[in-house]
Amino acid sequence: MAWTVPRTWITGELITAAQLNAHLRDNLNALKQPPSAVVTPTSTRTTSSTVFVPVDEVHFAHTLTTAGGDVLIGCWTTAQSAAGLVLYLDVAVDGVRLGQGDGIQRVNLNGSAPLCFAYLLGGLSAGVHTLTLMWRVSTGSASLVGGMTQFWAREVS
Repeated sequence: MAWTVPRTWITGELITAAQLNAHLRDNLNALKQPPSAVVTPTSTRTTSSTVFVPVDEVHFAHTLTTAGGDVLIGCWTTAQSAAGLVLYLDVAVDGVRLGQGDGIQRVNLNGSAPLCFAYLLGGLSAGVHTLTLMWRVSTGSASLVGGMTQFWAREVS
């Protein structure tokens, strides 16, 4: 449900049921059910890319229609690698990565390790946006374990 900018009421104005529904009921419903998306895939993903690429453009990309403001983005996973390497995670919003060269999260891997982040993206404009989980490795290959990975986003303002 979309947010409607609240009306400025005038003293003595007759209010209709439709106005009350739009400005009170519908806006309360919009606050209760903000745009959000979550995925918990069951299959493991693996990369050997040393440049940032999408983890999976179908399952790890969310399209949100926002009212404008802040969006909270998060990921938790178990990452695995047979060799010592660094795994980097980032999020691209409409094709533009949020993090600098190393992304927004990194972990040194030599076996299996938990990895998670929460990122508050402030001031996202109103409209349709695509948020994509990105990753790269320093060398070798690494995996995100299926059934133990979740990627989510939710408008919070």
